[in-house]
Amino acid sequence: MARTTTATIWIGFFKAVAVSMLVLWFSFMGLFFYYNDTRPTVTQPEQGRFYPSFNHGHTAWLTLQEQRRLDVLENLAEGLMVTFLVCWIVEYRRRRKGVAKTNP
Repeated sequence: MARTTTATIWIGFFKAVAVSMLVLWFSFMGLFFYYNDTRPTVTQPEQGRFYPSFNHGHTAWLTLQEQRRLDVLENLAEGLMVTFLVCWIVEYRRRRKGVAKTNP
C-alpha cells in the first residue's frame, strides 16, 4: 500500500523532531558532565560562580551564563519530546478513526 502525501509529511516531521530531540538531549548531557568535571567544587563569588549543579553528591558551581546554557538545552529537548508525543497521539487517533470508518 502506497503512502499518502500526508503520511509522508508526518513521518518526516516525526523523524526530524525525534532526531532534534536526541541531539539536544545528548548535547545537554555532554555539557552537564563536562561542567561537572571541569568546574570548581566551591563557590567563587568573585567569578560569579554561585549556581550549583548537583550530580549524585558532587556539586559544581556554575556562572549564570553556564546555568542558562544548560537550562536552554534541557528545556528545548523536553519541549521537543512533548511535541513529539502529542503529535504522535494525535496522528495515532486520526489513523484509528480512519480504520474504524473503513471497517464495517
